[in-house]
Amino acid sequence: MNKLKINHKICSDISIALCTCEGSFFLPEQLESLAGQSLLPGELVVCDDASTDDTLQLLEAFAEKAPFKVKIILNKKHMGVVQNFSRAMEICQGRYLALCDQDDIWLPDRLANAYQAMEEAENRCGISMPLLVHSDLKVTDCDGDAINPSFMKMRKIKHVERRPLKKLLAQNFVTGNTVLVNRPLLEAALPVADDAVMHDWWLALVAAALGKIVFIEKPTVMYRQHRHNVVGAKGFISFKSIKKVACFTELEKEIVGAIKQAEALQSHFYKMNYDLPTWLDNYLLAIRKGRFSALIAAMRSGVLKQGIIRNIIYLGLIMKGSYTKYLH
Repeated sequence: MNKLKINHKICSDISIALCTCEGSFFLPEQLESLAGQSLLPGELVVCDDASTDDTLQLLEAFAEKAPFKVKIILNKKHMGVVQNFSRAMEICQGRYLALCDQDDIWLPDRLANAYQAMEEAENRCGISMPLLVHSDLKVTDCDGDAINPSFMKMRKIKHVERRPLKKLLAQNFVTGNTVLVNRPLLEAALPVADDAVMHDWWLALVAAALGKIVFIEKPTVMYRQHRHNVVGAKGFISFKSIKKVACFTELEKEIVGAIKQAEALQSHFYKMNYDLPTWLDNYLLAIRKGRFSALIAAMRSGVLKQGIIRNIIYLGLIMKGSYTKYLH
């Protein structure tokens, strides 16, 4: 099969980590968007999580014609999205690594914009600092038709420049399918902890603790919504969000997930001999207890969510303390 005839520049320092699982329905358009980047990667590493559809055949056909190297790794058993991405990131060889979901569509300058922002950040901060670049997204339906021009505004979240670790411990604001990271961040973050809620959230936490997170305000990805989304982009005020508030059990389990993730970060940093802020130990001890001591710890440390409504619910559940029954 002939190579795709695309005369775009190739950056051999960039790897793309793509994870697939039963992805044949949307995958062709995503692969086409990768091949159509104005700045092409040096390699694409695909980890397939035991798909039973024709995902593998689509990947193999693309590998024959892609304008860059393609490595396909097959998981013998299902690993789940977080550990599948962890494996893909460990295999990538590039100095920089872009995360890619199987069901989105990258805008043509997705890599070029992220790479430019990364170069500028390295010029300011040095090449040894762990760095993460992310951007806004366009939200579309399953056919690629526009739903909202800004995922961030739709979800009423924003990039936090000052002390981002405090916000990230409670709520993620980094969307993985827009991310580009450098090798120092990968070396500090991998392997992704088993208790990480999501791989992108984990990378953002490590970057916030040790380095810097850079935001591109314009969208670089078409974030396609369908019934199989792992996370999805529902509006801040929606039927699903109201239903979630009504079901406090789900919100309590989200708090527990964030606590366990923070404790995993603490353990990971101890093993790697990295320093964490001294306030984090006290915060984690208090938040595990729940009720008044947890409320005071969250407010004093500034580990809060974005927005008044979110924080009223969040602090109310912490004060109630019943989430502690899910901790073990």
